[in-house]
Amino acid sequence: MFQFGELLALCIGLVSLVYLLAHRRRIAAEPALHPFVVPFLLMLAAWIATVLEGVHFESGDIPWLVFGQESLSVARRSITSELLNLAEHAAYAAGAVGLLVVLWRNRRAVRKAPS
Repeated sequence: MFQFGELLALCIGLVSLVYLLAHRRRIAAEPALHPFVVPFLLMLAAWIATVLEGVHFESGDIPWLVFGQESLSVARRSITSELLNLAEHAAYAAGAVGLLVVLWRNRRAVRKAPS
């Protein structure tokens, strides 16, 4: 199951990815933006894992989507859901650490720059 907000975050992330791909030459020309690409892609991977975790495979191979907390299938989790949950949280953590490193490096570079 997943919330509407999680699906919305994924859609915004995918639209942002399309924008990045459409303007990759401009981004390549601006070296200050390069370090932000990997943390963004990690966050996008987490959003994808979040939504995929909400896709349940019941009888057969037909996926069905569950919105909201009131689903009867809340207690039933497959190994796929658990692995996607692990991938989601690992990607969120890696993206956050990556963003922290980028911001920390930029902060130090600004402090060391001559005025």
